[in-house]
Amino acid sequence: MIQTNIVKARVAIATVFGQFHRQVLSLIATSAGLPPANGRSRFEEADGLREFASQQLRVDPRFAEELYAAASRHERAA
Repeated sequence: MIQTNIVKARVAIATVFGQFHRQVLSLIATSAGLPPANGRSRFEEADGLREFASQQLRVDPRFAEELYAAASRHERAA
């Protein structure tokens, strides 16, 4: 039972990290002037990051706050 919960926690953490990693890579590429690999505009990417931040709000409010700020900075850089 405990091992099952540990495995579920690891999967959840890996999923969150994977989503965050993709968002950060996308932001870095766009900020560097590279065309977005996913064909999305800065505004669409910022909206995606805000959506991810809202998912993290209950788990880690400080992290979510940082993500919201990053999304705003990303939009303003457009």
